[in-house]
Amino acid sequence: MPFLISAALVLLGLWIRKAVGETPSFKKVQSERTQEKLPIAAVFKKNWREVLIVIGAKAIETATFFLFATYTISYMVSIGYERVESLNAVLIAAVVTIPLMLIAGSVSDKVGRKKVYTVGTILAMAFVIPYFELLKTGNWWMALLAIFIGFSCIWALVGATLGSYFAESFPPAVRYTGVSLGYQVGAALFGGPLPLIATALVARYNSTLPVGFVVIAFGVIALIALAFTRDRTGQPLDD
Repeated sequence: MPFLISAALVLLGLWIRKAVGETPSFKKVQSERTQEKLPIAAVFKKNWREVLIVIGAKAIETATFFLFATYTISYMVSIGYERVESLNAVLIAAVVTIPLMLIAGSVSDKVGRKKVYTVGTILAMAFVIPYFELLKTGNWWMALLAIFIGFSCIWALVGATLGSYFAESFPPAVRYTGVSLGYQVGAALFGGPLPLIATALVARYNSTLPVGFVVIAFGVIALIALAFTRDRTGQPLDD
């Protein structure tokens, strides 16, 4: 039923997309007739470095999302929580994340997206091991606090800035294709497998420390990628 009901959200999304105008930079590309006939080929030829940067930076965002929103549910159940308790905790945190992402995006407009993304990455690396310790207390309120800090507060910093920050790395003619390619490949490499990796590591070592080390390693990859980016917050994006 939830999947069937979500069809209404698809229609709503299409309506919103149709109502939103194109950016000035893309309108300029259209008016000057400089659109790429095959954007994917242009990306591989001219912007492959930017794609690799997005893939690397995506590592921490997608890994922490799948950790907090997906793996957390099965892990909590495995250590004694009721499934409804774990689902409710993640649901509450997810709802709270929405306004906090808006705040994070607004802050990034003022102080710079690179700074916000970097802070979010470092906080995720620092909190991942304490995160599991809070879950292990067996207290639902402590678990909710852990998910709130990790998902609602820390992940929101990277989740809110990822799209706009890395879209700014590509020229208008291939911006959508370039950032989408890096985004999807990064998610497939680092995010999708994370719950499976975490499950296997916990089963093998009977400890969540290896999972924390994996997330920290993904954070290091993201920080290296960020080092090669230039923050263009507030600058014209016509080139």
